[in-house]
Amino acid sequence: MGSSLSTLTPQETTELRNLIDKQIQTNKIMIYSKTHCPYCHRAKSELDKLKLNYSVIELDRDDHGSSIQALLAEKTGQKTVPNIFINRAHVGGCDDLLEKIRTGEVYKLLSAS
Repeated sequence: MGSSLSTLTPQETTELRNLIDKQIQTNKIMIYSKTHCPYCHRAKSELDKLKLNYSVIELDRDDHGSSIQALLAEKTGQKTVPNIFINRAHVGGCDDLLEKIRTGEVYKLLSAS
């Protein structure tokens, strides 16, 4: 299904890295997810309950999903999904998001400039 970094040319890797950066910069909430992941479902469900809009890339449905996941691991140190960014800041995974929702920090992140 997906490609890995070893199958991409250096130019393709750079283009994919730039695409990820653009997605993170242009979306208030950016989630890298997999359709079969219960933690991904939970994170999106909690954001839905708060009526917060988010953009999502389902890595298991993206042609470059495994490469995107590898680049995100390089960028964040996190190898798992969901991999969540709010207002360009790396939040982490589902448990990290739930804690930020519980403490109200999610709103501070959203209002940061």
